[in-house]
Amino acid sequence: MEIAKFSTFQAELEHTRMIAAAQALVLERGVRAVDMTDIAIALRVPLAAVERQFPAGKAAVMAACLEAHQREIHTRLVAQRQECTSAVEEMLAMRRLLLQVISDTRSLFMQEMAVCYPTTNRRLLYERVTFTLAYMQENLRRGVREGYYHAGLAVDEQACKWLRRAEEVVREAQSAGELNETYYHLFEQYLVTISTPLGVYVLRRLQETPPYY
Repeated sequence: MEIAKFSTFQAELEHTRMIAAAQALVLERGVRAVDMTDIAIALRVPLAAVERQFPAGKAAVMAACLEAHQREIHTRLVAQRQECTSAVEEMLAMRRLLLQVISDTRSLFMQEMAVCYPTTNRRLLYERVTFTLAYMQENLRRGVREGYYHAGLAVDEQACKWLRRAEEVVREAQSAGELNETYYHLFEQYLVTISTPLGVYVLRRLQETPPYY
């Protein structure tokens, strides 16, 4: 039994290493320029080892890369929720994290993935929207409980409203700089709209003291 567990652990570790190598290669060369052989060479393993982990071929590797990228963002969001002392701080922390990773959605890698693997891209986009919506709803409920957001706030409606506007910002921005600036102010305006005077006070204090949200 212990041997079986160890073998499973080794297989999972190898799977993770291959995904990381594939991500590094496609970010450097582009999706179309990378194949299974390139991944094997980068890891100095036989091609058969890569094919054993991904019998469905390159499409499975690229899907795994996208899933790993999205899973990392979700994990970081959940982890930071535990560290934030209020819903307002959590909202600002979410803004900072999303600004760090949002440019990835406009990278050549992501654009190529959307073209080459549209079905996988659509599925993961749906999962991202679903997760983000649920995360925002929980933040709004927390803020109402803490007294930082208006009592009686229509949580579901407000979360959907924010998400629609955020998607519009990403879609309409003409450059990474414009996207970052517009997205930054979107959070600011939204927080001020839903916050009580106490919430606005906390918002300003968090922006004036380390870590300077």
